[in-house]
Amino acid sequence: MNLTINRLQISSHLWSRLKIYLYFQLLYFLTYTMLKALYEGKKSLHYFQNIQWKYNLYKIYFMTHKIHE
Repeated sequence: MNLTINRLQISSHLWSRLKIYLYFQLLYFLTYTMLKALYEGKKSLHYFQNIQWKYNLYKIYFMTHKIHE
């Protein structure tokens, strides 16, 4: 019984670490695309809209397929 509880605690700890890692990856990705869009000039608006569309799909996918803790 004790061993099972410890395993659950370890898995929830790893899951929280993974979530933090994924949030930072997403933050980095958005910052990078914004800077790239600003740097590229006239082409940037189309590029950024394309990225934003992909991000919205990503968001919709995760809202519909929620991972239960």
